[in-house]
Amino acid sequence: MQQINSFGKLTKSALSISIGLALSFSTTQSRAEESSSVSQNERKELEVISVTSQKRSQRLQDVPASLNAFTENELKDLGITNAVDIANAIPNIELNSAGGNGNQIITIRGVGLNDFSLNNTPTTAVHIDEVPLSSNAMTGFSLFDLERVEVLKGPQGTLFGRNSTAGVVNFITQKPTDITEGYVTATVGNYGTFNLEGAIGGELTDSLTARLSIKSETSDEGFQTNTNPDASWSENGEVDKFAARVQLMWTGDDTTILANIHTGSDKSQPWLPQAEGTTGVDGTPCASALVGRPDPSECFVDGFFGAAYQEISDTDGDVHSGSYDFKPTADDAYNGFSLRIDHELSFATFTSLTGADNFRYRHKTDLDGIAGMDLQEIAGFIGLDKNDSWQTANILHQFEDFEVDQFTQEFRLTSTTGGDLKWLTGLFYAVEDIKNSTGYASDNFGLFASLPADFGGYGAVIENTGAVFNHDFEQENSSYAIFAQFDYALTDETNVSFGSRYTKDDKDFEDESYGLDDAGNRVVKLMPFSVDPLDLTTLKQSFSTSNVSWKVGMDHKIEDDWMVYGGVSKGNKSGGFPGTIPFSEADVAAYGDETIISYELGSKLSALDNTLRLDVTAFYYDYQDMQGVYATTEGFDTLNRVGDAKVMGVELSGTWLLTESLTWTFGAALLDTEISDSVENVGDALGNPTDFNGNELSHAPKQSASTSFNWTNDISDNLLLSVQVNAAYKSDFFLRYDNDPSSHWDESSLTLGSRITLTNADDTWSVALWGRNITDEVIPSYQSFSLAKQDHFVFYNQPATFGIDFTYRFED
Repeated sequence: MQQINSFGKLTKSALSISIGLALSFSTTQSRAEESSSVSQNERKELEVISVTSQKRSQRLQDVPASLNAFTENELKDLGITNAVDIANAIPNIELNSAGGNGNQIITIRGVGLNDFSLNNTPTTAVHIDEVPLSSNAMTGFSLFDLERVEVLKGPQGTLFGRNSTAGVVNFITQKPTDITEGYVTATVGNYGTFNLEGAIGGELTDSLTARLSIKSETSDEGFQTNTNPDASWSENGEVDKFAARVQLMWTGDDTTILANIHTGSDKSQPWLPQAEGTTGVDGTPCASALVGRPDPSECFVDGFFGAAYQEISDTDGDVHSGSYDFKPTADDAYNGFSLRIDHELSFATFTSLTGADNFRYRHKTDLDGIAGMDLQEIAGFIGLDKNDSWQTANILHQFEDFEVDQFTQEFRLTSTTGGDLKWLTGLFYAVEDIKNSTGYASDNFGLFASLPADFGGYGAVIENTGAVFNHDFEQENSSYAIFAQFDYALTDETNVSFGSRYTKDDKDFEDESYGLDDAGNRVVKLMPFSVDPLDLTTLKQSFSTSNVSWKVGMDHKIEDDWMVYGGVSKGNKSGGFPGTIPFSEADVAAYGDETIISYELGSKLSALDNTLRLDVTAFYYDYQDMQGVYATTEGFDTLNRVGDAKVMGVELSGTWLLTESLTWTFGAALLDTEISDSVENVGDALGNPTDFNGNELSHAPKQSASTSFNWTNDISDNLLLSVQVNAAYKSDFFLRYDNDPSSHWDESSLTLGSRITLTNADDTWSVALWGRNITDEVIPSYQSFSLAKQDHFVFYNQPATFGIDFTYRFED
């Protein structure tokens, strides 16, 4: 009841803000019209943004939903080159990454699956030209030659082929035209950055057009320093990316066919985590870790092994340096094809959208964040002497080889007859074939067996226990859906809408875990801290589910440029199988569906002769059977049901043309989250039994905001100068559901960026000086506990980057 009352207060506040501002701007506009002698045609207005989030071309301000859109020029001015930049530009959106390359987790309004396993469908559906991407691993692509980006918040199921609980991000590429035109952009920057991007397109025949787009990104320096004097390399984070796209469009009398062939690779070197100890030399928690800021002088990595670990704890306080003993590498590649056919019928547009993609993700990384340990200094090991080959041991290195083949097919009918009723209906089919082999190399796997029983060992050396633990699985997914949405105009000012979707998901999972000795032979499957040697035979499991999602809503035009709307919707995300390292058969058991019931009220206003756009939204989520990763009382992470949650908030966004030269874009959000009906068998930072009841969701700051100012003016008859300054703010937040102090980033952050562009009068060339995160703000993106939760490893964001762009445009 308290949550509902709180939502009521938030809703009243949002409506009060909206109505108050609307009335204020309406009055101001009326007075301006009475006193101004300037004609409407002479006034400069905001650019009208057209979007297609509802499968029809509409003005952004006419869409009764929480929708953010960025045009081509806005993407350039904000310096948006990847999905991380999108998150910085929109409040209530977080993007988490572990080491950079690919595998991005997008969280919208606190809703996001905090799992980097590559076989799980993300809560935020990411599309490229409406073709969905099935895995987080596929979302690390470069953004180039885009027409716009649309971000739709809240559960979705009645408009896009792939349903989701958090929202939809759709990247819309530039399409071929009958005009021969293109551009080339070269970028140089710090860390030895050199990027090259270009596109060319035009007419091949009277009915056939084409466009070729290419982007290459390289750097010969990494931003993360390796301080290990015995290592063969000194930096992490060098960039090596390539992407290309060819589009062919055939246009007939009633039919348009668009083919898209794309390819790319990413061999950028991942960066590595920081190892932050949480225990003292006696194995008890260090005092500073209990308040969320481990002090390296007293908190050791795996501190129960004694003071010898102090020398490998990260003590310099620089999150962009560390001591590492294993060089990370990546070799990602993707190839794909999509085909869109639009055919005009007498009553509707028939659309066929086919997508086929192959993605390969190969990574080697040092997950422990430290340079190993000297076993001669550690008491408690049995049967080891100074001549033992294991006297210097690595903690945990990971080798991951993941491949997914996905095929999607959507058929859609969109009404075109006009009148009071508009409708859309469609069929969706998807099949995914996933293969994964993950190896964890750790001398601990054998060494832990020699520990006394009090430390989880067997008290004696066990031969041939394996220095590598492999977890292999294959997964086949199939999804079938039918969906429809109907919009009916009750009056010229009032519309009602209803939509529904039925989805059937089937998943087959085959899992195998085994150890490898130095010769590559399979051996007993022993894992540290297990009660018995882990002896998992090949497991074959199936999971099948079906669900119905729906949406009802109403919108009303108070004035021509002022709309209010409201709605209730239900979104679902199917369950599946954990792709994380298993310690028992229970760790690879299927988890169930999650559901969100969303309540949303909003207002969209255009005022002051279309020099101001202002949107206000209030929302409340009843989040049921939330999926997530958490640590059990045994000290290991698992993916399963976390519990239920209540999520509520208010969002404000707008754009204001303050003068003919100065534009202000702004956004702010308040967010409140609380977990209830928590799962049992939950461990705190030390493995003690606890629960999540009353805790906040992870990556859900209570306050977030973004703003940008763009000043553009002629500085001569032939030159145009544009100065863009942007900032993103977020308050403190938790990295994990347990809300342990060590997972609490208790500092607010303010990230600043800027871009200064000089363009000639006919827009054929431009030079831009830019900077991102120019104040070098430090923000954690992901935290993972180690075995037995004696420490955790944290990935942080990239430091400040600067560069200069040179662009040449041509048109025939």
